[in-house]
Amino acid sequence: MSTDSIEDMINKSRNNLASENNVVVIDGFMEMDHVKEIHALCVESLENPDPSNEWWYHKFPGPEYASYAKGKYAEECQNRIIDEDSYHRKKNPLLKYYMDKMSVVISYMVGRKVVPIFHFNRHQSIEGVTCPGHTDSEGAAPEGINYLPDYSPNHLYEPAIIEYSANIYINDDYDEGELYFPDYDLKITHTPGQLVFFPGTVEYTHAVHTVRNGTRWNLITHLARPKLIEMHSIIHNMWSVMTDEQKSLFPEEWNDGWQPRGVREGNLEKGLYDEFALLS
Repeated sequence: MSTDSIEDMINKSRNNLASENNVVVIDGFMEMDHVKEIHALCVESLENPDPSNEWWYHKFPGPEYASYAKGKYAEECQNRIIDEDSYHRKKNPLLKYYMDKMSVVISYMVGRKVVPIFHFNRHQSIEGVTCPGHTDSEGAAPEGINYLPDYSPNHLYEPAIIEYSANIYINDDYDEGELYFPDYDLKITHTPGQLVFFPGTVEYTHAVHTVRNGTRWNLITHLARPKLIEMHSIIHNMWSVMTDEQKSLFPEEWNDGWQPRGVREGNLEKGLYDEFALLS
């Protein structure tokens, strides 16, 4: 709990979008034996890539998320999952164990229930890779870069409903590669097994410093409130039966049907990227 006085908080709010205390770091969240097992799998997946041996999850809605979806949208989510046994088949059981643990911890700490949009995805940053300053649930990033598209009812995975982003860091045998929040001049040096979570909103624009002398591995996921999943379901279901004339009353971006990840075409040509320029 913050020890700042009301006056201190008011003064800070004049200079900052929100409180940096909402960026939560829990060292040792994953047990070291488990960290070593996941790290070995990460290295093996780089040295011997084989899609049939993927032990991590992909970025489409998982069973917890789908359980709060409604109607046609729920069916579309379920079609990707098939069933819970199929969803977890061939995946390392440690990922589900820590996902369940993390969901409980984050829900408790933020004071409301949040569920994973997808289970942990393996994220690799090889030497020389950086990530630009961006937000996870809102389309506008610093200096006008549109890192994510605007809301669309067509999206199966809709970033606009991300409540929190979470990462578990697996290794530290590299240099730099810190998670950085420029609005608060907050830089996080990672340790194996460390959990970091933070709101996905524009108040928490974040970037990753260039990785040097090694490969940075982490597990990533996003979490959403059940009510937002339900609301996106309803809009998606209504949109799917609207006529073109009815759809013309809504923003043009709502017709966007592609997977909402990555930088939109044209942004790389704007010359807006600083030292956090996206290379992958």
